[in-house]
Amino acid sequence: MASYAASSAAKRPLAEKSGEAEALSQLSVRINPGNPNHHLWNNNGTWFIHYVKHPTPITKERVRQSLQTKSLAEARIRRDQLLAGL
Repeated sequence: MASYAASSAAKRPLAEKSGEAEALSQLSVRINPGNPNHHLWNNNGTWFIHYVKHPTPITKERVRQSLQTKSLAEARIRRDQLLAGL
C-alpha cells in the first residue's frame, strides 16, 4: 500500500501537491515606466489589479483582484503594496 501512495503522489499534477506549486510559482511583472497605471483597470468605477503568475514552466495563471477603491491614487498605492508583497 505504501508503494501505491508514493506512486500516486508522483502522478498528481504539481498544483495538487500541497504548497509545492506556490513555492515554485514565478511572477511575471512587466512595468512600462511611461504608464503609471500599469496592471490597473477600471471596471464600472472600481479599480482592479491584474498580473500573471507561472506555477510551472508551461502554465500560467492570470490573477485579477479588486482593489476595492474608486480612487485612482489609492489604487496605485494598493497596487504597489500588493506587488511588493509578492
